[in-house]
Amino acid sequence: MLPLTLQSLAKLDIKTIQPRFEFRSGQIFLGNIKKIFPNQTALVQVGQQNIIAKLEVPLINGNQYWFQVLSREGETILKMLSSYSKENNANSLLLNQLSLPNNKVNNELLAFLSKEQIPLTKDAIVKIAQWLENKGNSQDSFNTLQVMFKNKFPLAETIFQSVLETIKTQKSIHDTLQLFEKQLQLEPTSKTNQSLLSMIRNVVQQDIPIAKKVLLSIIDTAIQETAPNKIKAINLLDKLGMITNTTIDKQTTLTNGNAVNQLNIKNNEVEAANKYNEIVQHLTNLKEKSYDQINKSVQILENYLTDESTENNRSTTFIPEMVKTNEKESQYTNRVEPFKNERLALSMEDQHFLKQVETEVKESVKGKDILELFKTVTKKLGINYEAEILKGNAELNQTDNILKPLLVKYLQETNHPLESKELAEQLVNKMNGQLLLSNPNNPITNIVYQLPIQLFGYQTEVTMQWSGKSKEDGKIDANYCKILFYLELEHLKETIVDMKVQNRVITIKIINEGEYLPELSQKFIPPLKKALMEINYTLSAIQFDQPNKGNGGMEHSNIQKAHSLYSGVDIRI
Repeated sequence: MLPLTLQSLAKLDIKTIQPRFEFRSGQIFLGNIKKIFPNQTALVQVGQQNIIAKLEVPLINGNQYWFQVLSREGETILKMLSSYSKENNANSLLLNQLSLPNNKVNNELLAFLSKEQIPLTKDAIVKIAQWLENKGNSQDSFNTLQVMFKNKFPLAETIFQSVLETIKTQKSIHDTLQLFEKQLQLEPTSKTNQSLLSMIRNVVQQDIPIAKKVLLSIIDTAIQETAPNKIKAINLLDKLGMITNTTIDKQTTLTNGNAVNQLNIKNNEVEAANKYNEIVQHLTNLKEKSYDQINKSVQILENYLTDESTENNRSTTFIPEMVKTNEKESQYTNRVEPFKNERLALSMEDQHFLKQVETEVKESVKGKDILELFKTVTKKLGINYEAEILKGNAELNQTDNILKPLLVKYLQETNHPLESKELAEQLVNKMNGQLLLSNPNNPITNIVYQLPIQLFGYQTEVTMQWSGKSKEDGKIDANYCKILFYLELEHLKETIVDMKVQNRVITIKIINEGEYLPELSQKFIPPLKKALMEINYTLSAIQFDQPNKGNGGMEHSNIQKAHSLYSGVDIRI
């Protein structure tokens, strides 16, 4: 896996300002005596800051000590708890002084606090140590604490769990959803369970509506009189059930499900033209008004395309071989591939035409299609559910259509196994953690999203981060910002896209193991430049890098060096 998590994303190119240290009674911190003044007053260095404080007892200039802030008669005094040296057991001495267990968790926590120069009260240390004990004092846990202190989050366990679930690398939202779905299937049937199962499948199967786009493209071809493939299009639409016996009167009924036979009426071009015009009118009406019929045919086509992919694309591997051997279309016009969909059986000519349309549609997918997919998944997950409630979004009263409130309802019920509830809680925490890591109210706005998505039937997950200065309305300045994408694609595998915008001039860096990616991307660069110019942006450069395999690179190092690796359309990303 690429060495890139949400936690590390949040650090990239973001200059953090260390908060000014303020004394609070009871706080414990590590300080360095820089200079001694009269009346037991000293200059104490805390992190990168120097503060003047009164000491309870005389101390040695240049030494480090664990201090506790005391307040006596309105005066702030620093009490020395124990001296500190990397060579001695200073943390153990401090734990004894505080009457805390001298165990591994507490020692590692104090080492973390001294390194990060974080002041905490004894109660806070005890509380955090308990969180670490429950979750395991892993590096992810300490990364979580670092994020919490950096962003000044309240020390609440729910916040700790949310941030931890978001930045830890073991399980993504997509993986957790799959585990939770399997666990739900083992439980007794209930209304909440069924709603959750339906919603999970709805989320993970959400895709760009390729089947609908393919169907509408076929209809457009059929109703264009000069289209070279209009006969093929009509024939395919007939098999999809869109040209029925009610299309024309009984005297000109389409027989045997084959519209082509009826259109090729010899010595009667007028009758054929009339039939074609009636079919065109019928298809136009369907496209504009008959949503039920469109949706039914879309479902048939979607099932076919899905089954075809599941069968290892048998038709798509057969057809290129035929092209290589110059086999004429007439030789396979009425041949039927051994694979048949239960509701749709296509000849090789049909399959060839359908694959051609599908490829054209996939290659025509635009950024707005991807954006719409992201918006739909975000809404169905309910990541911003609480914020939308505050806005008075009436649709959110229908909680059965949004995953997060369903998960909360599930957690409130008492009749579910502990393992299932833990997964449900992880999912809620992962969604809440994204909101916590997004800080739109700071001078530097940082917005993070992690979404399970499906691209052309391939289930994956995408992490996105926007960083930039905030405008007066709170939005990121689109003239100066940085956008990061981290995703795993079906053919390109793990990929990072790092985009920087300076005065509307864009530079892009793509990090991927594929050595052929620069060459294969060339044909997509001119249309990208053109599209950016249309919205007043200039593409300056695109740089391709491979991860450093000797320093935490990708695990999948055995990349095939064949162009076939990148035959999928995901290269357009």
